[in-house]
Amino acid sequence: MKKLILSIALAGTILLTSGSIIFAGNHIDTKFDFYFTSSNKVRTTEARPKLDATSSYVKINAGKNLNLGVSMKMVGGKWNGSHYEDVGSSTKIFYRPGSAKIPQNTYEWGKSSTRLQGTRVNPGYMTAFGLWSPDSI
Repeated sequence: MKKLILSIALAGTILLTSGSIIFAGNHIDTKFDFYFTSSNKVRTTEARPKLDATSSYVKINAGKNLNLGVSMKMVGGKWNGSHYEDVGSSTKIFYRPGSAKIPQNTYEWGKSSTRLQGTRVNPGYMTAFGLWSPDSI
């Protein structure tokens, strides 16, 4: 009986381990701190590798004057002279703490990395603090 229980536990461990390998992506959350002053309305994180075709993830934990609104989307990792690459990202507007998956086409369009970009919706000083990841799984 003990051998049967041990065999089942071992099989479960192998299944769980293989599942995390199969669905592995760049899903570790990274902190972001966006400060919007009167002279800037756009903030962008550092680029991270995009390893699969899943949506990206963003979570706003806190901020000051979030009621002004912050629009979040994904952009490519490379600068094109005046802006970061377009990756066909949808946009999510936050007026309070919350989270969302953001569909985009970074991986499908052959781009190797992505960034989270926040844009203040209304004028005024504002901050937004949270976590993001390029791959949601």
